[in-house]
Amino acid sequence: MMDWYSRYIIDWQLDQSMEIGFVLETMKRTFARQKPSIVNSDQGSHFTSPKYIDLLKGQEVRISMDGKGRAKDNIVIERFWRSLKYNEIYLHDYNSPRETRQVSPAPSLGLR
Repeated sequence: MMDWYSRYIIDWQLDQSMEIGFVLETMKRTFARQKPSIVNSDQGSHFTSPKYIDLLKGQEVRISMDGKGRAKDNIVIERFWRSLKYNEIYLHDYNSPRETRQVSPAPSLGLR
């Protein structure tokens, strides 16, 4: 989760599956730290899931979704993931997703 105004990463998480659980966990941690007034996402299945939508509505957060075929709408967060991969993950050659998760959140990127 990124604050688009400040470009501050509020929370993030890696997962090797496409299950919705990790998305919901990340959003709940985000809400514990900071409650955005609007959340923007693409139209992927996680973000159109009734569980996700209900979580945001329960927090009285407005929902914004990128249009279909608008890949550049989320370029800022895509840049974060690129930086994370090239400045942390690829440099340290982790042996498994578990090992990657055990490392403090990307210290080389200055993330908190």
